[in-house]
Amino acid sequence: MEHEEFENKLMDMLLDGDDDVLKEIRNQFLKATVKSRKFTGGGFYTNYIVDKQITPVANGKTFEIMDVYAYYRKIEYTLGFILFIKNGHLTELEGYTVAEFAWPYDYSEVTLKYDSPDGKRDLQKLKSIWS
Repeated sequence: MEHEEFENKLMDMLLDGDDDVLKEIRNQFLKATVKSRKFTGGGFYTNYIVDKQITPVANGKTFEIMDVYAYYRKIEYTLGFILFIKNGHLTELEGYTVAEFAWPYDYSEVTLKYDSPDGKRDLQKLKSIWS
């Protein structure tokens, strides 16, 4: 799996859910272009350009979505992710490693999970970020 395919799978999880804010961010993502992508050895940063004419979500709030993490080589919480929403617009996706791991460019050993005891997305907790 190529990095862009992995990123799209990750964004599907980060933006999944029956919620108007998530729906609008999904729409922003579909219309966004990648401004830049930088790999640091310990992670990556992908910056997006979203047309500022698109109505901002959550009354223009700034917040992060960070309830997805990954197992790498069956080790829990080795990779983390932050999706940045600034002034109601999608701006950046960050992936980072925990501990001494280098960023895995072989995604066949990466398993994405929601950060909850039952492994399901806690939509109520997530909504509290922008409510």
